[in-house]
Amino acid sequence: MKKPKIIILYGFPGAGKDTQAEILEENLNFTQISTSQLIEKKIFNPDLQNNPIIQKEKKIYEKGELCTPEWVTQIINEKVAEFFNENRSLVFSGSPRTLYEAENEMPYWESLYGKNNIFVFLIKINEQTSIFRNIHRRVCSVCRHPIVYSEENKNLKFCPLCGGELKKRILDTEDLMKVRVKEYKERTEPIFEYLKKRLRGSFVNSIEIERNVKTFRIIIESSRPGMIIGRSGEGMVKLRDDIIHFMKKRDLSSKEELKIDIKEVKSPESSAMIAAQMIAEGLEKRMPFRRVVKQMIEKAYASRDILGVKVTLSGIMGGSNMARVETKKVGRIPLQTLRADIDYAFYEAHLPLGKIGIKVWIYKGEIFAKQK
Repeated sequence: MKKPKIIILYGFPGAGKDTQAEILEENLNFTQISTSQLIEKKIFNPDLQNNPIIQKEKKIYEKGELCTPEWVTQIINEKVAEFFNENRSLVFSGSPRTLYEAENEMPYWESLYGKNNIFVFLIKINEQTSIFRNIHRRVCSVCRHPIVYSEENKNLKFCPLCGGELKKRILDTEDLMKVRVKEYKERTEPIFEYLKKRLRGSFVNSIEIERNVKTFRIIIESSRPGMIIGRSGEGMVKLRDDIIHFMKKRDLSSKEELKIDIKEVKSPESSAMIAAQMIAEGLEKRMPFRRVVKQMIEKAYASRDILGVKVTLSGIMGGSNMARVETKKVGRIPLQTLRADIDYAFYEAHLPLGKIGIKVWIYKGEIFAKQK
């Protein structure tokens, strides 16, 4: 029997997580689990309105805050166990939503489905799009199906699936959305930008920031962790002090405990971001750009797991006075195949005549096995 899988979709509110989950459900027989819909079914269930826990969670939800992580984790894990017994593949939209949920849900899911059968995707949109989509979104009062605003359905009053009346969610107001977006931009985005500059040259693959009531955690993936940690941990201590100083200087300081985790990337050649940084390092050392790109592609393509590599440079290169675009490709890069596992990254090399943009695509094969 084929092993079921879990796909987790992340993104801003209104990024289209539920829409993509519905496509997976329709085309690949996944079962969609929306955390917000599960919570709404519980807190708006007429039979549970006298339950003190439901009353408490309903008040939290109506304020626009995240419900108690312990309660959310319990209802999610119960649902996952139920679907696993039925051998169903699952797609989550926006869950886990807090560090507590991740620490208490992921190990349980891994014990059921296996670590190699869980995949995570991030959907990126800008804040204007996020706010617009949310304040114009309506939800069916019966089946909780969301209707995204468009010219075709702007006058729609009833759900096309069950005929229920369409209503706006309590959370989908312009004021609440602006508060949530503002908090993200003011408290989280600046730290990302600071860390990118601070860790330049350390071959950082990704920087993730997780925060809950008690902890503010920064997770850094690098192929050179020793450069960040330093001798006897001196680099880590200095990095932590620098981050705290940066946050205080910009009034970003919070009461949460700051923790920094460094993870090593075991196969740096298969990471598009690290490959782009290696190319940038070579260009900044004034090495010929064609040689730098060729060496990087050959090094990456030599790996068993990689089936194709593509690199594009744009800017003033090779002593020319005019900007141009140079592309080199080896193997396959099927950008229109949804199942293709393609790692993409963009990076910039800083040179005296300006910046050179570096784009890297690395194809690692198909994510799902072919259906028989």
